[in-house]
Amino acid sequence: DMSRLGRDYLKVGQIMEILRQKNVRLIAVNDGVDSARDDDDFTPFRNIMNEFFVRDTSRKIKSVFKAKGMTGKHLTGTVIYGYLWADEKREQWIVDEEAAAVVRR
Repeated sequence: DMSRLGRDYLKVGQIMEILRQKNVRLIAVNDGVDSARDDDDFTPFRNIMNEFFVRDTSRKIKSVFKAKGMTGKHLTGTVIYGYLWADEKREQWIVDEEAAAVVRR
């Protein structure tokens, strides 16, 4: 689909124009876009919506990470070197004494 070509709708439009000038056919099956057919008037709006979706998702993810950090939860899915998971819930870390000795050294 067109979102795979790019996120910035202006750049996607420029890329599509360059491809058109070089006689390269662009087909986006999921979006029903085929550059060999007449111009699809909806394509620029679709590109704008793709850009909006990505920015909105990014804003939401940042908000979730900020909320987790403010409550003191870890923001990584993996344990940093020198620590181990304390239990199966993966909410607490404990010091890995063997690795901690390397870190201290």
